[in-house]
Amino acid sequence: MKYCIAFITILILGLSGCMPKDQIKPAEKPISPDAVMKTIDSLSQIGFEFKIEFKNPNVAGTSKGISLNNKTQVNITRKLGAEKEKNKLIGIDETEYSQVKGKWQTDTRTFDTQPIELLKTICGQKDFKLTEQKNGFFVYSFTPNLLFMDPASMDKPETTQGFIYIDNKTLMPVKVIAKTETASWSMTVKNMGKKFYIRSPKTKLWSLIINTNKPKEVINILKKRLNLYGVETLNSQTTDKSIIFQLYSENELTGKLFQSGKTELYIAEYPKQSIYELSSSEEKDICFVNNDPTKPILLKNKIETKLTGTELDSEGKSDGQTGIKLKFNTNLPETTKIAILCDKEVVGFVPQTWGKELEIKCSKETSLNIKFPLPDSCLIAKVTQKSLK
Repeated sequence: MKYCIAFITILILGLSGCMPKDQIKPAEKPISPDAVMKTIDSLSQIGFEFKIEFKNPNVAGTSKGISLNNKTQVNITRKLGAEKEKNKLIGIDETEYSQVKGKWQTDTRTFDTQPIELLKTICGQKDFKLTEQKNGFFVYSFTPNLLFMDPASMDKPETTQGFIYIDNKTLMPVKVIAKTETASWSMTVKNMGKKFYIRSPKTKLWSLIINTNKPKEVINILKKRLNLYGVETLNSQTTDKSIIFQLYSENELTGKLFQSGKTELYIAEYPKQSIYELSSSEEKDICFVNNDPTKPILLKNKIETKLTGTELDSEGKSDGQTGIKLKFNTNLPETTKIAILCDKEVVGFVPQTWGKELEIKCSKETSLNIKFPLPDSCLIAKVTQKSLK
């Protein structure tokens, strides 16, 4: 547990830029072999550059790219005998874009644009063992899985060899080497924590005008929402009654991103009978979680509490849902059923709770509104979006 805490602390300080890298002290002890996969998983939470080199008797190549929040942009060069092939690929969520004769085509995402998933596959049995400490690295050996490059290696496990290098300051993986008798694969990682913007070929340049009574108080909150939403804002300016953004986005942004983000907690319960048999007083209390008619609940008493913190699950979800942990200053019995409302809409229902924390899944827009609420005195009157090209 203490290694996990140390790892998280160093990751936050080192990669957020709060502490210059040359001032980060090396870890006193290496992380445990069981924690090596956690460092690989942590790559999904930050931006990074990578280079992959691979070779077997039939093909050799290099893959160079950037990755952030389930988005990857990569250039791949492959040599098959005397022939050379180059590809530019972009992977976003479940979709992979590839350029063919100057035109973009879409397909299901592959390992070519999923470097972290590929690395997890390469790690095979995950039988990591600390072998040495040198030149600022903790070096772990493991048995790699290179069947996709050398199928015969399955019959000769003793010929496979893998090493992963963990930086002793950031406790993050910076180099992985795997090889068999006839095949080799390596990956290097650098510039971790850097902010990258990866655009799909469908991305357009937009003008976004937000009419608000307090633009100077609103702009920084909306910037944080847009940034975590994955939108690249080019520039912004404020007038007495509005904010003007220029940004890149595939589509118009949902209006939910610009709501106030007022969060409330209510004690709630499931209806004891069909919603068509409710009494008139109960009908006033009926609500539906995320407007789903199959999930009715009855709101009871409002809980007078304040949020003291929120934590987003930074890993993207293909179903459009994002996990969020809410921390508040009220201790609740674990039998309490809680409904979470954001801007008067029920966005989560927790049948059982523990103390001062709740975890729910909701839309990404709603989760950002909860994390970055607008002050009560701020009002957004209108949002206008216009495609510039």
